[in-house]
Amino acid sequence: MPTVVLSANTSWYIFNFRRNTILALIAEGYRVCVVAPKDSHTKKLESLGVQYFPIIFDQQSTNVVTEVLVIFKFYYIYKKLRPSIVLNFTPKNNIYGALACKALGIPVISNISGLGTIFVSEGVKSLIVKHLYQISQNQSGFIFFQNTRDRSLLSSLKGIEKIPSKMIPGSGVDLDKFSFMPSRFSDVTIFLLCSRMLVEKGILEYLTAAKSLRLEYGEKVQFRLLGPVDLNSPSAISYEDVMTWHQSGIIQYLGFTDDVLPELSKADCVVLPSFYGEGIPKSLIEAAAVGKPIITTDNVGCRDVVKNGVNGFLCEPRSAESLEKEMRRFMALSELERYDMSCKGRALAEQKFDEKIVIKAYLDVIENLS
Repeated sequence: MPTVVLSANTSWYIFNFRRNTILALIAEGYRVCVVAPKDSHTKKLESLGVQYFPIIFDQQSTNVVTEVLVIFKFYYIYKKLRPSIVLNFTPKNNIYGALACKALGIPVISNISGLGTIFVSEGVKSLIVKHLYQISQNQSGFIFFQNTRDRSLLSSLKGIEKIPSKMIPGSGVDLDKFSFMPSRFSDVTIFLLCSRMLVEKGILEYLTAAKSLRLEYGEKVQFRLLGPVDLNSPSAISYEDVMTWHQSGIIQYLGFTDDVLPELSKADCVVLPSFYGEGIPKSLIEAAAVGKPIITTDNVGCRDVVKNGVNGFLCEPRSAESLEKEMRRFMALSELERYDMSCKGRALAEQKFDEKIVIKAYLDVIENLS
């Protein structure tokens, strides 16, 4: 029985984003193993029928000795497992996991889900990151990309342009689970932002726009936040700040959940004012699938999910004023116009973002390489 390893920086990520991929691999007769740090979702992964192998590393660490040790951790795990193929997700797994596989002669598939701002910035850190990607990816078996910018940037590095690659629509969305729930029309307009509480996700711009609109519309508009406070990130917004906004009545903080559907069903419009180096944001393709109009930035990854004026609106990155303008534009829509946007969002999800497209792409490449 051939062994396929899935590796990412959290068990939570693999369970929430790759659950159906795992089930499809098992159904095809593969032995599936997961290599990721242990967290609250590890047991859930094991319940799917995978074998779990823990690895410990700090997502934010830049200590050279610590990072080299992570490569050796991957090396010893894969030397013991001897998998037929390794499917990597998230940056450090893509880089360090691929280096370990390279040393052992194990075929590896990388998933580039957003190169971030560091890749296009100037300075020593950017040069180091580019070099790490170059030496780790120049002998990959296959690379999946989520947007054309990332494909162009990475393929510009020597040797990587020869690696077979393909564009996929993010992690895709389960269209059966995320069924059509069109935007309703009522006296109260509900905006929802689903994201980790990070500055670069546009949380502060959302807050600023919410303050202004709440002053004008009062209880006729609500602004909701759903997602974890990411204490490991240097750009994390503190729980205390989020709760201060919540208690002031400007924003309703809903906490964190694995099941976004109940809150998504109540929303009229999903907002993501991100200026982060996105792949294709999961929250946006889920919103499109259920038929919620979207307001997001004209930013890499985000604009791939929204046709401006068709299933939502695009605003300028880092601009609360532009975001507020598009929110006002949405609030001015008639019931028929909102419903039309809902239908077109669902149609876009069915055409481009069906999870089955992603899973088939993985299965095809795994079969060819293993």
